[in-house]
Amino acid sequence: MAKNIVFTKEYNKRNQYMKFFLKRRVHFSFLKDNKLSIPERQIISQKLSKIKYKSSVVRLKNYCMITGHSRSVYRDVKLSRHKLNQMGLNGSIPGCILVLGKMNSLASLVALIKISISRGRLTARVPYSNLNLNLLKILYYEGYIKGFKVTASPKKIYVFLKVVNFRPSILDIAFFCPKNKHSYLSYKKLVSLYGLKTFGIISTNIDY
Repeated sequence: MAKNIVFTKEYNKRNQYMKFFLKRRVHFSFLKDNKLSIPERQIISQKLSKIKYKSSVVRLKNYCMITGHSRSVYRDVKLSRHKLNQMGLNGSIPGCILVLGKMNSLASLVALIKISISRGRLTARVPYSNLNLNLLKILYYEGYIKGFKVTASPKKIYVFLKVVNFRPSILDIAFFCPKNKHSYLSYKKLVSLYGLKTFGIISTNIDY
């Protein structure tokens, strides 16, 4: 509800800005003219001051279209940096794979598999790591993939995706990382926070 109110206010501000845009530009162009006398400039500045302050460009803000936050928002994609990072980790933004590959191999694994599924491909080439290898073993034993193959040079893993009744076995895959490493969550809390519906893998640094 609060997000809709923020968007409505911003929409009204942008309408006001577009309404008085040409008027402001004309007045500013007259003020920059050196041929005008001082009394004429004063008259133009008085007309300019009568225009509503809410219609000024400095009153406009960029808001995240998902969360409604106004801080750290990329104007090109209209997303906050936190949401952009989360969508990149989940593989929702194809262009972020190369950057994420240097940060986290597991994030690259999830992103590349998700992109291969969306493009209808049966294989995905993912970076090699022990964590990725163990994760693919679990997916293979659970029947979500046909198999995988490790190549020597360059050291990569080729994942063979599984299709059942013309539909991929993995309909969606996501990677979630808690904000704090000392996180103690119950199963119900994990389901409510991360939306685990069918199958989930929890990785910890303690052997049980």
